[in-house]
Amino acid sequence: MPLIEDAVEKETRPIHRSESLRGAETILLVEDEEPLRALTYSVLMKSGYAVLESSNAAQAIELIQRRGSTVDLLLTDVVLPGMSGTALAEEILQTYPETKVLFMSGYTHFAASGQRVLEAGTFLLQKPFAPDELRSKVREVLDLKVCSELSRT
Repeated sequence: MPLIEDAVEKETRPIHRSESLRGAETILLVEDEEPLRALTYSVLMKSGYAVLESSNAAQAIELIQRRGSTVDLLLTDVVLPGMSGTALAEEILQTYPETKVLFMSGYTHFAASGQRVLEAGTFLLQKPFAPDELRSKVREVLDLKVCSELSRT
């Protein structure tokens, strides 16, 4: 091997640390599957977020109305009993347009078949997801500066 007299610089890549995925914002979590809701709630609470939880859209609307102020993020399943997650988001955004929205879905066949249940540019977290995927996507959406329409880029 040849002798190299110059110092070799190491390539530095940004490392995602779990501390950078923490937050103090308020999240409204709407998920009808209790085990997934409980797990998601736990991950978000341990990450520093204040979390309001609901199993359906009607209860979520009631929670936000009782609160009397916006939440920073609506994290909702696309498919819910009674009212869809997209309809719930539209309803909440009418009163609180500054609320950011992140949808969750386990229905991959919509993407494969070309059917659309969400507008282009909408934030989607595909189920199943790992805790770090959840924290990363939540942080990504919360860190956006402007997010006043249901369809986002």
